[in-house]
Amino acid sequence: MNEKDRATDTAVALIARDKFSEAPAALAAVYADLPPGTSVTIVDCGYPPELLKRMVRSVPAARPAPRVVPCPRFANTNTAWNAFVASTTVSVLICVENDVRVRPGCLAGLVEGLADGRFDVVTPVIHQGRLGDVHFDPPVSEFVVQPDGALLSRLVRRPKPDHPRVPGTRAIAHVEKHCYAMTRAAAQRLGELDELMHCRTDLELSLSCRRTGLRIGILPTLDAVFRKEPTVPDDVEVFTHRWNVERAGAANDRLVKKWQLTQYKSSVEFVGEMLELLER
Repeated sequence: MNEKDRATDTAVALIARDKFSEAPAALAAVYADLPPGTSVTIVDCGYPPELLKRMVRSVPAARPAPRVVPCPRFANTNTAWNAFVASTTVSVLICVENDVRVRPGCLAGLVEGLADGRFDVVTPVIHQGRLGDVHFDPPVSEFVVQPDGALLSRLVRRPKPDHPRVPGTRAIAHVEKHCYAMTRAAAQRLGELDELMHCRTDLELSLSCRRTGLRIGILPTLDAVFRKEPTVPDDVEVFTHRWNVERAGAANDRLVKKWQLTQYKSSVEFVGEMLELLER
């Protein structure tokens, strides 16, 4: 496949995780970095109508207008991804969550990272809040089968003094869903993602890739930055829906039982920590 064909056979989906307010900036960053001919899809899981109209109107006239694919209100990211995959037939699918700003060269680099067939799924380095505050560039990333058959997830999410950064493009076992790309063939092997996973979807996707034999790669020359904090009052309703204790607990329990995980978190204290962000 030549460079031109690869570019015109790619689609980027803007998918909401837990906020709406950052979507215009995320969309602008996508268009600023968009390879020629690449299409853009906004998965609409309940954007305020005026915000959605403003997003669509903001696209430069010389660029292709985004498609809008409907999804149930406040649908989780797996449901939104499934709707996106079902809506297109392109060969390369890219997810950019709507609080993420891709950095220059990221989108073309993700496409290129899939081109030689070494990986089925690729991710850039993910930063939190600002470039340089690394959120995901794991020096340790593996699943280990225990003697009793249970599965242990070993993930050191970011470099630390006792786990320094590993240089270069490399295979990892975990994928962070803030921004990633996969081939159409990989998406078909995965099938529909589990829509009962209200959260823990990063690990769910990683385990699904492992089960289906998909190879995940991290491309350290590429960067994307996400914003963790919601904006008040714009994000209150969607944010509190996402970080609901009962739904989060059910998803956590489902993850552990479904994949026979051992030594994994049983607490959903992180939900309280996320909701505290609204109070700050």
